[in-house]
Amino acid sequence: MSTVPPESILYLGGWRHDPELIDRICADNGPVDLYAAAPHLKGLGAGARVILLNALADVEGGWKSYRPQTRGTCVGRGGGRACDILQALRVKAGADWVARVSSEIIYGFARVEIGGRRIRGDGAVVANAVEAVRRLGVLPRGHYQAGGKDYVIPPEDDDSLAARWGWEGVPDDLEPLCQKHLVRTWAPVTNYEQARDAIAAGYVVWFGTSQAFWRGLPARRDDKGFLRAGGVTAHSWIAVGVDDSAPHPHLILDNRSWGDGWVVGPDGEYPIPPGCYRCRPEDFDLVVRRGEAYAVGDLDGFPIKKLDYLLI
Repeated sequence: MSTVPPESILYLGGWRHDPELIDRICADNGPVDLYAAAPHLKGLGAGARVILLNALADVEGGWKSYRPQTRGTCVGRGGGRACDILQALRVKAGADWVARVSSEIIYGFARVEIGGRRIRGDGAVVANAVEAVRRLGVLPRGHYQAGGKDYVIPPEDDDSLAARWGWEGVPDDLEPLCQKHLVRTWAPVTNYEQARDAIAAGYVVWFGTSQAFWRGLPARRDDKGFLRAGGVTAHSWIAVGVDDSAPHPHLILDNRSWGDGWVVGPDGEYPIPPGCYRCRPEDFDLVVRRGEAYAVGDLDGFPIKKLDYLLI
């Protein structure tokens, strides 16, 4: 049974805003936004009704929970869940499921190997994290033998391990293994339409922002399943679905870094995953305006994925 997390979790974001760093990494990556990187996606999501998270539910036998965060590890947590969905999409296309992806490695890479250990205390910049998964890769949870040593990445998010690797760096022995699992493509997302089109094509949108949707817990969805933008945060989470149909076009946002019980209330027209909520276009535009957002994918060049089985 889902429980409401303590009120203190409202302050356990961990997203660090560094506009100069974000601009530099985006400039080095190339295209200024999704449409520059993938003009063939423009308008693809008009009228789309897709929940990418359904692919992960199919693989895992239902919408499985994530352990709530206890430190400012949300950037790694969001990236881990994004990569879990990308892996599930590959499984639906014929690949084998391995395990959920290590958020601890993403967090460590973002802070140390890419971020240069410049952040004191908890937290990370999403731009560093997307560069980490593109350049250095990720690793499924499990037991590994490398460099004559045993490494165990636990089956659930472990904030103590994330904090250690977020300061010491990911063990060198594991880095060659991560190179086998690269997230090959990312591009900045600047508004609702770009997020809509990316999700409709099979790409998760990973973001960090100061725009909250809560002022206390549990947050309560309205009768149509929406939360309205309000309050301030420093947090990272992901967009996992889109319903662009009239009269209420929206995205579905996943903040399961806080578990499932942080948000309650009606799902709306059809069921949405626990720990998720519906977000209006104008509210997502606020999210991006007050932060950073990226479409991430496991294939080069943003090909359009076949998503018939994920339609609502």
